[in-house]
Amino acid sequence: MRFQAWRERPPSAREMANQELLEQIEAAFEEGRETYGSPRVYRMLKRWGVPCSEKRIARLMRLRGLKAKQTRRFRATTKRQRTHAVAPNLLQRDFAAQRPDQKWLADITYISTWEGWLYLAAILDMYSRRIVGWAMAEQMTDALTLGALRMALQRRRPGLLAGQAGPILKSECVHHAIYRTRDEARADLFSYIEVFYNRRRLHSALAYLSPEEYEQEYHHQLFCLTPCPQN
Repeated sequence: MRFQAWRERPPSAREMANQELLEQIEAAFEEGRETYGSPRVYRMLKRWGVPCSEKRIARLMRLRGLKAKQTRRFRATTKRQRTHAVAPNLLQRDFAAQRPDQKWLADITYISTWEGWLYLAAILDMYSRRIVGWAMAEQMTDALTLGALRMALQRRRPGLLAGQAGPILKSECVHHAIYRTRDEARADLFSYIEVFYNRRRLHSALAYLSPEEYEQEYHHQLFCLTPCPQN
């Protein structure tokens, strides 16, 4: 009888609040393409005006079994041919940037589909972590890298360019998907780069702002510091 009464009792206010918060947590988790752990979910909910603590979110995520997609260790797969000249190391491993388009990193990666490999070239702005140029092709050729560079140059005005960015795109998007066709992979990669990563993904290194928001903050501060012309 006691067990039956316990089962039939109405949920408490705390249980109802937890259930409502769990629904909001799941919405934030899906908004982050299931790549957010509790720290980023917490920041997302704060943006939505949801009162909560990070410890409570972590506990509820564990109870619901919500775990961020595990990233894989980056492994370089391209090797320089001995006949090719070595480009000068302009950055000297100093990747810190004080403004957008001061330093770029470039990388090429490959994506498996049932039709064969799809190659992706991407150029990353080191200030905002924004992917400023990218291109995809069925073969790894000069046209692929030039396509990514051409897009970046049309959008921006760069400073220095280095190699081997190893973007998180592959660990958050590609490693957790099975593509039947190259077109299917192209559509998903476009959505990840232009819709999610550049505009919505929260970066801990950027004070939990997206690359676009971080650049907007830079330009806003620059505008505020620029003196108005005297008449």
